[in-house]
Amino acid sequence: MIFGGLFGNKPAQAPQQLGYEPNDATQYLMDYLQNGSKFSSSNEAFRDNLNSTLGQDVGVNVVQGAFAPMMSRYGDEGEINSLYNAARLAGAADNANELRNFTSQYLAMTPAGQEQDMSPYYNNQSYLGATVRKADGTYGGQRVFGDNEEMYTKAKNLIGTSTDLAQNYLAKLGAKGGFS
Repeated sequence: MIFGGLFGNKPAQAPQQLGYEPNDATQYLMDYLQNGSKFSSSNEAFRDNLNSTLGQDVGVNVVQGAFAPMMSRYGDEGEINSLYNAARLAGAADNANELRNFTSQYLAMTPAGQEQDMSPYYNNQSYLGATVRKADGTYGGQRVFGDNEEMYTKAKNLIGTSTDLAQNYLAKLGAKGGFS
């Protein structure tokens, strides 16, 4: 009675009462479960829904969406079509997530992809600061404080002081060794 007073006494509603209309495949499965009939793929609408694909237009856009942030540029038409066709031949072009994963893994294995910074640091720039690249293009760390060298000096001193404090405390506890 307490919950009835708080939430009202509304009875549960069926999906149809809430305005939900199932698609052909869902309706077929509901009929199958309710009537106990044998499974049949003769229902053309059901078979079409099971065999649905992204299509090349959407697939190419998914590939481009994965290509651009990984390679720091948009792919030209030939590159994108080639990647999409490779994914299609591998059976990964019918699901957007599989297509993105295929594209990412494929690009990471190419020489151009290996030159890029695919590390988690690159993806976490909003937390760790901008990615710094050395003159040869390799990963050089993060710029948490921007270009303020004084802040980096203060941070290095704070880290050193904290390390000394921790080592001193551990030595008092009888611990042997130190931080490397």
